[in-house]
Parts: sequence; structure tokens; C-alpha cells
Amino acid sequence: MRRRKEGRFRQLVPAIVIVGTFVWAASVIVLRQHDEGGPGIITIRIGHWQLETGVRDAFNELAKDYQKLHPNIRIEQDAIPESTYGPWMTTQLLGHTAPDLMEIGLGPPPFIQIQFQGRYFVPMTPLVGRPNPYNKGTALEGVPLRQIFKDGMRSAYVPELQEYTKIGLSQFGVRIFYNKTLLKQLTGLDEAPNEYRKFLAVCAQIKARKLPSGQAYIPIASSSYHFWAWE
Repeated sequence: MRRRKEGRFRQLVPAIVIVGTFVWAASVIVLRQHDEGGPGIITIRIGHWQLETGVRDAFNELAKDYQKLHPNIRIEQDAIPESTYGPWMTTQLLGHTAPDLMEIGLGPPPFIQIQFQGRYFVPMTPLVGRPNPYNKGTALEGVPLRQIFKDGMRSAYVPELQEYTKIGLSQFGVRIFYNKTLLKQLTGLDEAPNEYRKFLAVCAQIKARKLPSGQAYIPIASSSYHFWAWE
């Protein structure tokens, strides 16, 4: 008799989990709608995966500055771990529950993301040629939005859609460090080359030298995470 009860309970476990998940999801939606404020309050949600220390704090500081200019605006963050951002992004877009602003670049394959941008995102092409009104009173007043970026918002342009669909969140510099003593020992140079063809020639020269063990020197050491920087 006891075994039968345990067997029935095990059969009910999946149903209990499904019902519990549904109740939790419904409660979150109701509480979120209740927390959006009274009449006239507009809530803007931002979805991203930047969980590094300080990033969310910086977003909150920017939100405070924006809300000083627009007291009826509330800004909330949906900070999602990288490992689950792809499925989260997909389900949010398909379910029409996505945040107002969503970070692009991680998750589904690039060709899927292009389809998402064409179907669910609002193109920014009509806006990039207009001045940013928040630059009024600064040296950038009257300058088109696209031209205040060092790359002219090139990274925001999607050739397949022929549209600007995003704004860069950050910019990066690429630096290569070298062992000055070892460079002098292997090539006789006091400084690293600053031209591409000379750089390749020095790499070939280093690769031709061998360690006492007979193993050849490796000109460039990096990791798979940083490989994109070499492109």
C-alpha cells in the first residue's frame, strides 16, 4: 500500500512542478504590473547580460540622471546570466514580452539574430542622421548622432537589413604586449615593429629560433577568448 502511494506521488511530481512554475510566473507578471506605478508613470525595461562588477550600478546612475530630466519615467534592468541569455532572449521576443531595450550579440547564431532584428526591433536609420538633443550646450551640439561615434556607428549597421538597428554600448582598444629582453635576444631589435609586414617578418624570425630543448619559439601567445581581437 505504501509503495502504491509513493508511486502515485512520483507520477504527480511533474504536474506539481508545472503548476507551481505557472503560478510563480503569473505572480511575477502581476507583481511587475502592480509595481509599474500609477497613472502617467512610464516604465522602461532594459535587458542585458553585463553582470560584471559595477556595470549594473553604472546603469542605475545613468537611470537616475535620466529620471531627473523625466520624472515620470522609471527604468528597470533585467540582468540575465550569459549562459541563459540566448534562450531568454528568444522566448521573450517570441512571446512579445521582451524589454524595451535589449542587448544584442550573445545567444542565437548571427543569422537568427539578424532575423530577430528585422522582425522585432525598431530600425534606427531615420534617427542616426539627426543631432542628439541631449548634447545641447556641449561641443557636440548639432552633430548627427552617427558622427559622435569614432567608427561612425559602423558596428551598428546591419548590411543584410540595410538598417541601423543598435547603438554601441562600449568601445575597446587592442594592445599587444611583448617581452623586450626576449625580442632583443631573438631578433636584435630594441623596439617592436609598428608596420604589419615588418610585424609578420619578425614573427617568422622568432619562429625560426629554437629553445635549448629544440622546441621552436611561438611568436604570439593568446587565448580563444581574445582571438576575435586579432581579426
